[in-house]
Amino acid sequence: MVAARAPRRLAPGWLPEGVRPLRYALDLQVDPRQPGFSGSVRIRVAVDRPTRRVHIHARGLSIARAVLGASRRLARVERPSDSGAEPAWGERVLVFAAPLSRGEHELRLRFSGRFDKRLAGLYRAQQGGRHYAYTQFEAADARKAFPCFDEPRFKVPFDVTLRVPRSMRAFANTPRRDERVEGDTRVLRFERTKALPTYLVAFVIGDLDVVDGGRIASRSGAGLPLRALVPRGKGSLASGSLALTRALLPVLERYFGRAYPYRKLDIAALVAFGSGAMENAGLITFRESGILYDSVSASAQQVRRTAWVIAHELSHQWFGNLVTMRWWDDLWLNEAFATWMSVKAVDAYRPELRAREGLRSIRSWVYDIDALRSARAVRQSVRSVSQAEAAFDGLTYIKGASVLDMLEAWAGPRAFQRGVQAYLARHAFGNATAADLFRALEAATKKPVGRVARTFLDRPGVPLVQAELRCERGRAPRVLLEQRRYQPLGAPALRGKSRATADAPWAIPICVAYATPRGSDTRCTLLDKPRGELSLSRSRAGCPAWIHPNAAETGYYHWSLPAAQLSALASATRRAKGSPSSAAAIIENTWYAVAAGRSKPRVLYKLLRRFRGATNRRLVAQIIGVLQRVRRVFEPARASGAFGRFVRATLRPSLAKLGLEPRRGEPPTRRMARVALYETLGVLGGDRRVIAHATGLARRYVAGTAAATKKPRGGAAKKPQGVAADLAPVALRVALAAGKLTPRALRSLLASPLPTVRVAAVRALSMVAAAHVDTALDWLASGVVGTQNTQRVLEALLRRPELQRTLYARLETRLPALQARMPSFGRSSAARLPGALAAVCDAELRARAAAVFRKHATRGSEHALAQGEERSASCVALRRWAGAEARRYDATR
Repeated sequence: MVAARAPRRLAPGWLPEGVRPLRYALDLQVDPRQPGFSGSVRIRVAVDRPTRRVHIHARGLSIARAVLGASRRLARVERPSDSGAEPAWGERVLVFAAPLSRGEHELRLRFSGRFDKRLAGLYRAQQGGRHYAYTQFEAADARKAFPCFDEPRFKVPFDVTLRVPRSMRAFANTPRRDERVEGDTRVLRFERTKALPTYLVAFVIGDLDVVDGGRIASRSGAGLPLRALVPRGKGSLASGSLALTRALLPVLERYFGRAYPYRKLDIAALVAFGSGAMENAGLITFRESGILYDSVSASAQQVRRTAWVIAHELSHQWFGNLVTMRWWDDLWLNEAFATWMSVKAVDAYRPELRAREGLRSIRSWVYDIDALRSARAVRQSVRSVSQAEAAFDGLTYIKGASVLDMLEAWAGPRAFQRGVQAYLARHAFGNATAADLFRALEAATKKPVGRVARTFLDRPGVPLVQAELRCERGRAPRVLLEQRRYQPLGAPALRGKSRATADAPWAIPICVAYATPRGSDTRCTLLDKPRGELSLSRSRAGCPAWIHPNAAETGYYHWSLPAAQLSALASATRRAKGSPSSAAAIIENTWYAVAAGRSKPRVLYKLLRRFRGATNRRLVAQIIGVLQRVRRVFEPARASGAFGRFVRATLRPSLAKLGLEPRRGEPPTRRMARVALYETLGVLGGDRRVIAHATGLARRYVAGTAAATKKPRGGAAKKPQGVAADLAPVALRVALAAGKLTPRALRSLLASPLPTVRVAAVRALSMVAAAHVDTALDWLASGVVGTQNTQRVLEALLRRPELQRTLYARLETRLPALQARMPSFGRSSAARLPGALAAVCDAELRARAAAVFRKHATRGSEHALAQGEERSASCVALRRWAGAEARRYDATR
C-alpha cells in the first residue's frame, strides 16, 4: 500500500505540485436568457507520484459528480483546510478513496453555475431586447466557468463544445469543426486549440452579426480569415476596425519575424465589458465602443485610440499567448511589451497619429505613482489572486513600456529586435520568465540588459538625474551627472530596507543632446554610480549653447539643470519651433522641481507663458497637464478669477491659431490639440466664447442624436448630423460644467444604439454641475450607466475639487450600492476607487474620505487607499510650502 503524502506547494498562491493538466475536453450548455449554465469537463492529467488528493479550482460552481475516467472511482469534493492560498477564490480538493497511481489519468466532472453579475468569468448581458453571454477569464476567473487548473503555468490544448439556443450563434478560440441542431439547441464543436493557459480560453454567444473582413496575407503562407463579431444591426460600424486590423497584423509579423500563431482571427464587440479589451487567442474581445464607429466621421482621438488598442491586443498574440509568463509576477512580459509594441506598430502604419508621443505624454501619470513610498515594483512577488489583479496597473503597462523604450534606444533597435525574435523562437507555445528574456536580449545586443532592466523593474521609484554642463580651457566640454531617488514634498521618510533600496544607484542609460555649430549631437553613457560624467566632442565653437539631459526623452528619469542652463535650453527650444518633445520635457521637469520644493511656482508660470501659442499636440498636452495640477494644488475649491485669467492668457493664442472648428485635411494631432485646448479653456478657463460655442454644439448634438435614433431604418441607427465628431463629446462636457445643460439632456444619449454616442454621454456625466451631483449618483446606482462605466464616472467626479465635500458626504451611505455596480476585476474595479483620494488637497477632508473607504473596504483596496492618502499628503504639503505666492499668476506678466 502506498502512503498518501500531502503535496508540496511551489509558492504561496500556487496549486500544489504533483498533478498537472495535459488536455481539456469542455462541453458547456449556455443560454444567456437563463440565470445559469451547466456542463461537463474531462481533464487529462499527469500524476507525478501517487496521491489521493487532486487540487483544482472551481469558484462558485456546484460539482455534481467527480470521477476518475471510466473506472467510476468517485471523488469527494472538499475545500482545503489550510491551503496558504485564498480559499474564497475557489480552490477545491478531489479526495479519492485510494491513491491515484503515477502516470496519466482522466478526471471527469459534471457541474453547474450561475452567470457572474459583475462582468467576470462567464457572464451575460442584454441590449435592445437581445441576450449575450461572454467570457473574461484573466486573471483567475476561468474557475467561475468550469473546474480547471487556473494558473498561467498550466498551458495545454482544449477541445470545446458549446450547446446554445438554436436562434443564437457561438464562437470560440478556434474555427468551428462541425455543427448540428438537436431540437431547440445548436451544438457546435470547435477545433482543438494550441496550448493555452485557462485565462486565454474564450466564448462569445448571442444574437450576432458576422462581418467578413476578408483574408490577411500572412507569413504562414495561407490567407488568415478575419471577422468581426458584433451585436445584431451594427455590422456597418466594424469596417474601420477591420481595416486597422488588416493593416497592423503584417506590421507585427514583420517585427516578430514569425507568423501570427493561430488559424483564425475574430474581433468581437461586447455590449458589456469591465476591461477595455482582452487578447484571447484567436478571439479578441473589446468594448463595443472601442471598435465600433463610423469610419467616415470618426474623431481623430477615436481612430488613434482604436488603432492603439487593436495593436496592443494583436501584440499579445505573440507576447502573452505564444509565449506566456510562468506566473503573475512577470505580468509585465505581457502588458509592458504589448503597450510598447503597439506604439511601434501604430507609428509604422500611421506615423501621423504620433503614437509614441502619446505614450510619453501619459508617462507623467505613472511618475506620480512611482514616486510614492507606497509604490510597488513592476516585478514583485504575487501570492494571491488579489495581488495578481492589482498588478494590472499603470506601473505594469506604462512604466514597463517606458523601460523597454529606454532599453531599445540604448541597446540599438535592430539588435533589440533580434533578441526579441530569439526569445519568441526559444519559448514558442510555452512559458517563460523575465530571466529568459534578458538572456536573449543580452546575447543579441552584447549589453548588460538584465542588470539595467532589473534596477527599474525590481524596485520602485523614479531616478532624478542632476546634470550640469562644465566647459574648461584645454579640455572637451563635459556634463557632470548625479543621481538619487526623486521624492515630492510631504513624502514619508524612507527607513530600513526601503531607505537602503532608495539609496542604491540605478543603472541608467543616459543620452545627452547638445548644441553644435551644425545643429545638435548626442552622446550616451551608463550611469550606474551615484556620480559620473560624460565628455562631449570638442568643437571650435567652444562651449555648447545648451544641453538636454534626456535626448528624445527616451530615458525613464527626471532631470534638472542649473537655472541659467535650463533657461538656455528653453530659449533654444522656443526658437527652433521643431522640438516639442524637449519643450514638453522642460515644462514637465520644472513642475516636478516645484513639487519637490526645489523651484518656486513663479518659475513654472513664466515658463508656461514662454510657450504660449503652441499647437503641437504633445506640447499642448503637457501645458494642460501642468495647469490641471496647478489648479488641483493651489485652487482646490474652485478656479479663481486670477487662475481663469492665467489659463486664458496661456491657451487662447494656441486655440486662435487652430480655430474653433476642424479644417479640411488637417493632421489628426492638430485636431486632438484643438479638443484639449477647447475643453481646458471652457472648464478651467471659463472662456465665455468657448462656452457659448460649446453650448450651441451640445444642444444641436443632443437634438440631432434624438432625431437620428428615433426611427432607425433597416435596424441600424443613423449618426447625428451637423456636429464635428472631434468636438461633440467635449462640447457636452464644457456645456455641462458651465451649467448650460442638465443631465436630462444626456438621458437620450445614454440610450442610443450608437456606442460612440453612449460613450460621449458617459464621459460628459462626470462634468455635471454641483447642483446635479445627486442625479449622477442615482444614475450610477440604478444602472442607467452600465456596470462597466460606474467606477470610471465616479472616480472622475471625485477628481473635481469643487465637488469633493458633497460627494464624500454622500458616499458615507451610498458607497456600498455603487460598489455593487462595479466590475469585480479590471482597471475599472471597486478596489481601485480609493486612489481617487489623490485629488484631495485638504487634510481634514482626506481624513473623512479615507474613513469612508475604510468603512466600506473591498478586497484588494488597501494599496490604492495607501497611495491615495500619500499623494493627498504631498499635495497638502506643496500647497503649504508654496503659500500665497503660488496664486500670484499675474506676477508673471
